[in-house]
Amino acid sequence: MSQLKEIDVLRKISFLSVLSHKHEEKRKSLPPSIWKEPKDDFHLVHITMFLLGFMSLMPMTFFSVANDYWLFKFRNSTMDSETSNGEDRTNLQQYFQSITIIVQTVPSAILSALTMTYSKYITERTIGSLISLAIVFAVFVIFAKINTDAWQTGFFILSMILLFINSVFLSAFQSSSLLLVAKLPQDYLMYYMIGQNGTVLTTLLQIVSLTVTTSSSTTGLMYFIAGTIFILITLILLVLMIRTEVFKYYVTETDDESDNATFSDMKELMKEIWPCQLLTCFLIFNICLISPSLTTLVEPQKGQNYDLWTSKYFIPVTVFLINDVFCIVGKLLTRKIVVTKSNQWWHISFTLIFTFIEIPFYFLCNAQPRTLPVIFHQDWQFIVMNILNALYSGYVINLSFMSLKTLSGGQENAAFSIINVTASVLGMVFCANGLIGVKLLNI
Repeated sequence: MSQLKEIDVLRKISFLSVLSHKHEEKRKSLPPSIWKEPKDDFHLVHITMFLLGFMSLMPMTFFSVANDYWLFKFRNSTMDSETSNGEDRTNLQQYFQSITIIVQTVPSAILSALTMTYSKYITERTIGSLISLAIVFAVFVIFAKINTDAWQTGFFILSMILLFINSVFLSAFQSSSLLLVAKLPQDYLMYYMIGQNGTVLTTLLQIVSLTVTTSSSTTGLMYFIAGTIFILITLILLVLMIRTEVFKYYVTETDDESDNATFSDMKELMKEIWPCQLLTCFLIFNICLISPSLTTLVEPQKGQNYDLWTSKYFIPVTVFLINDVFCIVGKLLTRKIVVTKSNQWWHISFTLIFTFIEIPFYFLCNAQPRTLPVIFHQDWQFIVMNILNALYSGYVINLSFMSLKTLSGGQENAAFSIINVTASVLGMVFCANGLIGVKLLNI
């Protein structure tokens, strides 16, 4: 899920980095006395850019990472255990993650396209979106201490409505904040992109919450309070940032400098960048089918004692933390690799082969409940595949976007627009994959 949202933000960053570069070149064409940048006191603008990048992903991935809390909320309340064993999972537990993808992906894809074309009141929209996100998080804080056992279905529906609203405001925040960042030099854009890797903090926060609390409801309470505090801190720093001389100096231009390409130009360009589109298609298909819909259903191998590892840390560490860390590693390892016409089939073949290997694996590992046989029982097998899957995701994300410049022949702006539409459409087309995958476990 985090990779899917990262694709959504990266495609916008790729497009807007062109605008940021143009703004910077235009300023530097002026006399030095005019474009000399004011000092960023206490690095306030840089820190705020990092937090804005972090917030572009955190509100979406935050709820998927809280798997222990949702298992508690939708457990079989007639049983003594706080969370059900894999074989005893309820339908609400089983389908929560897959339905969450649908609820959050569809409005995100639609609204991101709409808000990207509306460039007025950028600062106000960014602040307003953060306030709205904080309200949604505060509502979840309240429900963390409310006993919902008597109306689990109603709470499930309410949670989906709140996650839908969360996705709407997150899309508005992403587009607005990116348009804001695009008016600043690329140095600030880099801090924004580094902030995206802060999703590791979300997973670590969940692990800390599990460690210092004794009940799932208290874990959820602490976790959602921390998320609300992160949003409020970002909001406060954003309000302070817009009052700085650095911000006022740069965010003064209102002209639209984007270039428009004709439909025929787009068709010709698609013939050049199709490998990037195909790689993006493979990745989004895999993410929507596997993570977190299937991975969060995997149980530790049988025969282990019911200890802290199996009861609390197995999913947060093996699914979310490993994914966050090794996705970054995958991007770093492949940062200098690009697709060319001479090597495009090597990259496509590798991606296709890995897809044919990993999909059957996840269906044959110990995801519960199920009627299909389990072939891969061991924890180390699941962990190794998750590491490979995260490396693969980082590799494809980096490769798809970094190769657009080399394949587009100088038409980066139009190429980023095409990949923008491609990612949005694919996200909506494949968002139901997770729901289908969970159902296939019980055929």
